[in-house]
Amino acid sequence: YSTSMDRVRRARSMEVLYGQIRAMGGQFTFSCSPCSCSTIPSSPICEFSMAMGRAAIAMGRSAATTSSVDSFDPSKNPTLARILQDAKLPSYAEGEHFRVVTLVSGSKRSDLPIFTSVPGAIVLDEEAERKPTSRVEADGVPGGFVIRDILSPGECDQLVKLSETMGFTEDAPVSLARNIRHNENCMWLADPILCDTLFERCKPHFPPEAEGGEVCGLNAYWRLYKYNPEDIFRLHTDGSWPGSGLTADGNGIVRDMYGDRWSHLTMQGGA
Repeated sequence: YSTSMDRVRRARSMEVLYGQIRAMGGQFTFSCSPCSCSTIPSSPICEFSMAMGRAAIAMGRSAATTSSVDSFDPSKNPTLARILQDAKLPSYAEGEHFRVVTLVSGSKRSDLPIFTSVPGAIVLDEEAERKPTSRVEADGVPGGFVIRDILSPGECDQLVKLSETMGFTEDAPVSLARNIRHNENCMWLADPILCDTLFERCKPHFPPEAEGGEVCGLNAYWRLYKYNPEDIFRLHTDGSWPGSGLTADGNGIVRDMYGDRWSHLTMQGGA
């Protein structure tokens, strides 16, 4: 995200308008040029239920979970099948390496977990031992580019194993219907060590500014999508989100943590 105050003010104005229209049971579409266009229905899809966030979240897998290390089809997920055979990778446990911060509503359920990782859960390679990152422009995509070698193969395997231990759900707190977004979803509030390290690896290849504001970090609220062979995400435009973080007591999420930054660049990765 970047510190573009004009964009932040516009986005906040849209959120106020959204709340007013939802109170009247309506639906609307908004577009924040150049990268945000969403249709938000009047059904309850609030992403940050602070009351639930401050409540104690019972440990154990959510009933909304549709796949995890405990329940998956190896023929559809051979990567996870391989990773689970690797004795060198850590075994992750709730309460030790990650926890559920809060439960949020999707289009069908109200028990979708948002996880956070414990700093150090993902063991990152020493920078001196890493292959240097590089940037390649994406042909035919204005403004698009690929940053290579952000993660090593071992780091990728850890991210896959930890997210699969958390578990994925079919429902998600987005406005797009299942016929548009047909995949599985894991919501992960990355810990500062993990998020900041990846930003530093990417920073030399990012533009210095976006929408008039300084590029200052990665949004810690990660949305991991998993695609089975028959899954698809049809043509859409990504939304824009404020920089999020944990509440002071760690038991909830602050949607707009900083007040001066908003996501302007879509960053997609594949492990």
